[in-house]
Amino acid sequence: VKLDELDETELGAVISFVEQQQGAVFSFTDPVSGAVAASCIIQGQQFDAAMTREYDGRTTIVIEEVA
Repeated sequence: VKLDELDETELGAVISFVEQQQGAVFSFTDPVSGAVAASCIIQGQQFDAAMTREYDGRTTIVIEEVA
């Protein structure tokens, strides 16, 4: 999931979500298809987020469905 043009509050909420998950399983609704994947994790050991200007927060999160 690539997120762009986030304000400081929105980027902070994404960062908090990623920190809270730390390998925990959660459900994810695909924003395109509307399909719900019941068992997902955030993939990868490193999470990058940047705020270059006001309303220009950016991050990418890889969500993986697990069995």
